[in-house]
Amino acid sequence: AEMEAYRLFTTVPRILAFVEQLTNWYIKLNRPRLQRKGDDTSVDDCRRALCALFEVLLLVSKLLAPLTPFLAEFMYRQLASALPEAEREASVHFCMLPEVLESARDAQIESAVAAIQPVIELGRQIRKRRKQPLKVPLPELIVLHRDGAHLESIKSLERYVFAELNVRALTVRRFVDAPDIVLLKAQPNHLLLGKRFGSTYGAWQAKVRALSHEQLCDFLESKALHIDGEPFGAEELIVQCDFAGSSEVFEAASSDNKDVLVVLNCVPDQEMLEEGTTRNVSNRVQKLRKEAGLEVQDAIEVFYKVLPPIEAQQRLLETGVLPAADAGANGDDARDAATDEDARALEAVIVKMSGMVTKLIGKPFLPAAARLPDAVVLASALREVDGVTIEIVIARELPAVCAGAFSDAPTAALVQQLLAAFEPVVLREQLAAGGGKVHVRLDGAALELEHGTHFTIHVLG
Repeated sequence: AEMEAYRLFTTVPRILAFVEQLTNWYIKLNRPRLQRKGDDTSVDDCRRALCALFEVLLLVSKLLAPLTPFLAEFMYRQLASALPEAEREASVHFCMLPEVLESARDAQIESAVAAIQPVIELGRQIRKRRKQPLKVPLPELIVLHRDGAHLESIKSLERYVFAELNVRALTVRRFVDAPDIVLLKAQPNHLLLGKRFGSTYGAWQAKVRALSHEQLCDFLESKALHIDGEPFGAEELIVQCDFAGSSEVFEAASSDNKDVLVVLNCVPDQEMLEEGTTRNVSNRVQKLRKEAGLEVQDAIEVFYKVLPPIEAQQRLLETGVLPAADAGANGDDARDAATDEDARALEAVIVKMSGMVTKLIGKPFLPAAARLPDAVVLASALREVDGVTIEIVIARELPAVCAGAFSDAPTAALVQQLLAAFEPVVLREQLAAGGGKVHVRLDGAALELEHGTHFTIHVLG
């Protein structure tokens, strides 16, 4: 009806709110499904997610057509190329506005998503206040609310809370079950009680605000309360919550109307700090890949070298390029704080967590000593991680001859040159077709090379 009357002042805010929900919530929360990342995402699940997003974007292009005609036309033409010809229109402006399909709505899912959104937003606020970057996991998030069903909705979508706030555990508790960390307070419903008590309302306001935590716990359970013989129902009192726990370990935030309280344990253990450092390292690698214009499918190997402060200073003098200032695991600027001990500690963390870095970047992450002399370097840079300078080198994937695989060094060198001439993709295809073996000719003689015996490719293990 609003669009038929062309009331843009009522329709545009609704469309913008929907687009915000789509981009900042649906797409962001479902990015692993859309990109098929993670072991729990199947091809069919990825396809369903992409089809749902396609359908939504197609509908959005039609909804936007009367408001932003050129943008809507661009969107529609990009999407319509995937439609069957019988369903394709020459222009989005030839399409009718879509009808609401009420049967497609799922009230339970809508309610659950609406429940986790303020939890995630409050958790982000707490991290920002405590200067705790998202890369560092935190032990526990506690969510408190008066309604057990509301908490169960949050628990049903806890995987999104874990992903967005990077916490190890999610605990949900009702106000009445958490006297150790929550203090209940009551505010009168001015609209209802003002009409009810008239000129004596001021005195009743004071009595409502004076209710104890225990009285309000009973009120939340029974939905009724008597003050000086006067009954009060669930709609007449507004129960709010304040944090009453330790501020050294925990940080709390509540929604505007104080009906939900989020408490975050902000003290990571050593393992969590190491994981945060590991994510910082992988972040530096990914940024360098992007700067070098490399694609995800490119066959590369990544090498690292942790530089002691003196060597880092020498390299700085040679290159004249200062590594970007780094926010350490605690969120503070770590520049100029590095020592030899810090460099050794970072080296130990990288060695311990190299498998995780490899998983995060999707490529081998190896010490600089493992790089072959004739490796083709695609990009290199100095980066800071927790205040320590690290050299990152990205090289073209290169097979390496195994030590002792050949009786003499000249033969090993010739085989190394021969393997280096292969395109990485072609070599992997031949290995797959040959059961881990590849056949070549060396000085006119046929030679069978077996992966793992005669040579290795780090990508294959």
